[in-house]
Amino acid sequence: MDTKKWRSVCAIFTTLRICHRLVPKGISGLVDE
Repeated sequence: MDTKKWRSVCAIFTTLRICHRLVPKGISGLVDE
């Protein structure tokens, strides 16, 4: 596994979580997973 790639994925998911908390309705409509 590529550590750098894994870290990037983790960072993206963390950002999505923060955005999901700040704008629940807006982000949930775009990212429905």
